Amino acid sequence: MKKLERRRCMRHANGGGQNIMQTRRGPASRGLRFGSACSALALASAIGMEGALAQALSGDDEIIVSATRRDQAVLDIPQSIQAVKGEDLELIGANGVEEVVDYISNLNLQPGRKLGGGFNIRGVSELSGEATQFATVGLYYDETPISDGFFNFNLATFDLNRVEVLKGPQGTLYGEGSLGGTVRLIPNAPSFDGYQARTLLRVSTTKGGGEEYQVSGVVNAPLIEDLAALRVTASYLDDGGFIDTAVAEDFNTRETTFVRAALLLTPSDRLTFEPSFMFQDNSAQGVNYDQVATSDLSNTSSGPDTLEEQLKIYSLKTNYDFGWAALTSATSYFDRDQTGIDDDLAVNTIINLLIVPALPAGTPDSPATSQIFDRQRKAFTQELRLVSTTDGPFSWIVGGFYRDRDVRDDVSIDNDTLGLLGDPRIFRRNLDVEYEQIAFFGEASYEITPRLTVTGGLRWFEETISGDTAFGTLSGITFVEGARAVSIKEDDVLFKGALSYDVSEDALVYAQFSQGVRPGGVNEGIIDFTDLLTPEEEDALATFGQDSTNNYEIGLKASAFAGRLDVSAAAFLIDWNDVQVDRNVSIGNDAIVNAGKARSVGGELEISARPSERFEISASLGVNDAATRGDSVINETSQEFIPDGADRPFAPNVSGSVFAQYAHPLGDEAEGFLRVGARHVGERKSMIDTSSLSGMVLGDYQEVDLFAGVSFGSIRGTFFVQNVTDERAELDAVFFNLLGDVLAGYVRNRPRTFGFTLEASF
Repeated sequence: MKKLERRRCMRHANGGGQNIMQTRRGPASRGLRFGSACSALALASAIGMEGALAQALSGDDEIIVSATRRDQAVLDIPQSIQAVKGEDLELIGANGVEEVVDYISNLNLQPGRKLGGGFNIRGVSELSGEATQFATVGLYYDETPISDGFFNFNLATFDLNRVEVLKGPQGTLYGEGSLGGTVRLIPNAPSFDGYQARTLLRVSTTKGGGEEYQVSGVVNAPLIEDLAALRVTASYLDDGGFIDTAVAEDFNTRETTFVRAALLLTPSDRLTFEPSFMFQDNSAQGVNYDQVATSDLSNTSSGPDTLEEQLKIYSLKTNYDFGWAALTSATSYFDRDQTGIDDDLAVNTIINLLIVPALPAGTPDSPATSQIFDRQRKAFTQELRLVSTTDGPFSWIVGGFYRDRDVRDDVSIDNDTLGLLGDPRIFRRNLDVEYEQIAFFGEASYEITPRLTVTGGLRWFEETISGDTAFGTLSGITFVEGARAVSIKEDDVLFKGALSYDVSEDALVYAQFSQGVRPGGVNEGIIDFTDLLTPEEEDALATFGQDSTNNYEIGLKASAFAGRLDVSAAAFLIDWNDVQVDRNVSIGNDAIVNAGKARSVGGELEISARPSERFEISASLGVNDAATRGDSVINETSQEFIPDGADRPFAPNVSGSVFAQYAHPLGDEAEGFLRVGARHVGERKSMIDTSSLSGMVLGDYQEVDLFAGVSFGSIRGTFFVQNVTDERAELDAVFFNLLGDVLAGYVRNRPRTFGFTLEASF
């Protein structure tokens, strides 16, 4: 019996097993095979073990993931992977998938001031929030890649099955953008196991802020027995603000509407189709920006400050079982639109200082200047992969990938007073870049002995990047415009190699080497006001090249006491080469360049224990030293450089979390529970230090959350207090080193929040 099945049988015998059924039922289903295979072991375990382990509040303790393109338990995979059940995110009241950072060691977040944020894993982070068109962490919704260099789309967590976090470069199976790792969001699939419905209602209030309301529901309906099933999910969130501005209290409000529909069709035992559509609309006004010169949780923003974004994903998964291998086709179209308006004191102050002095005498000051952003991301992707399914010492995966991705960024600064001839623009910049890629990949594993396994993988890709830029600015009394078209081509081969050794049925050690890459791109148009650049330098700054990572990792995974204790530990070293860096060319002009190297060295430890049938505790710890290697010149004209040993931003040296929960019967049908969670995030920098500018140190912080509830049959009610100590975390620093820090402030977390959640299943 394979190790996965043995451990699942042991857990099943002790009350914590997870019976993973195939979607289509029948005498040949995996679930029935699993049940018969476990019979003898279950009986032996029942005789030899003391009592049964109760399931965790959110279900079974073991999570099966598909990160390696096969269904496996996390403890059986020889690489650093953590997974969080969607139900756990719902229980803690997560407003978006970014709150998965509460659970995962060495997964960190650079928060957005309005919506979204940027993940980084093991310190492979952006230097200063630059939008490099691709992120350092690959982000997937099911089979669809959705990562974006301009922050994540913070997807709703309702009805997610799980979130998988793969740490370290994942270039061979997941391609470009997975420099530091990959995050996969796996929604629940339609099921033939009868009609199911579930609702969730949540209401909360924040200290000194507004109220939050959420209503969510999901319906699963078999349409034709064993042939067609439909699952429809919907959720609405109205998130009250907590930052006061010059024009309103609790101004930083959010609204989220989420809808997903998925259809499962199984015309035969071998063939399945799963078409789906997902839509999410996010709307925000104001920023989570607490100005240090004003009172607590307030700023001097004085105008409209809005952001609207929509995400649509159309996808079709097709699976065919040949018996000896499984063929998967994943087709998807991803469409993200984002529109924002910034009209506040900071923008107006900067415009007055930089532009108004250059205008003729008598020109009035800028009374209302608006920054208008319009960003679009569209991508068609097609992946085909064939995964071996036969038993034996040799297993393999081969596949091909195609993607056509368009990135469009339009930015303008408008002012009716300063604009000329009825044209309100005093600055505009437009960028349109197309990425077209074809790739082939494969991985193979061979059991040299029953305990020792070697794995190798590679991925070859070729990508054509074509871009058009247009720009214009009001210079004195003249609006200067320009345009440029460029094209580059890149190709590379990425490798992976690993050795794993099964110390016992419940423990393994491994060593791994893996690579990641992020593609180059096209810079926005550069307006050289002061003629500091030669034509050759402007040409060189029109594009930037790819950067890459090499990961060296050793690890241990073990389970003891019949699944009551699980331990995972890993140590790593990541070398990052040709790092994409944001360079300030001149006022209002930034460009991405490749400059220098960086290194991350650290480790992770995750422990999950179930000392009794009603008590469970888990903890994670991440340590990491992420810094540059050698001086990296980013501006040859001014000789500005990033010094050797500069800390990577948003990468704390130490972070960790602990969660504990206890359940107790309250009569024949009711059960009460208590859950406590705490998280620590150490000091980190808001941006990289350079020879001319230093990033702000963001202080360490701790948050504590409490949950207490009662379940009665299919109904559960939960009272909660989030941020019990009312901690004021410094999540990001903004406007420091600008105008004498008059506008300086911090992006803040939500203050202490009280709430109640009611869930019901039918």
